[in-house]
Amino acid sequence: LQRQEMLRLDKDYLVREVESSKERLSMLETKLLKKEGRVAELKAEKDAMYDKLLAASSEQHEAYSARLEAEMSKWQEQAKLAQESMRDAHERQLAQHRDG
Repeated sequence: LQRQEMLRLDKDYLVREVESSKERLSMLETKLLKKEGRVAELKAEKDAMYDKLLAASSEQHEAYSARLEAEMSKWQEQAKLAQESMRDAHERQLAQHRDG
């Protein structure tokens, strides 16, 4: 009889442990689901930020390219004017040399 009582007590204890473990498992699964949801939110936020960064980077690149092209055009125009000025000065020198 004592052995049966001990087995019953062991069984009761194990049943309580199983129930407690099931409750803990349920609670941990709920926490895990919340954390997985948060991870998904953060990934979506990261992707959106990355897209914004790419767009901003692209805009900066385009603005830089436009400024660079404008500077190059300005320098080309200045070089053209300088060449024309040098050509005019050379022609004047030749004309003075012929006349002189």
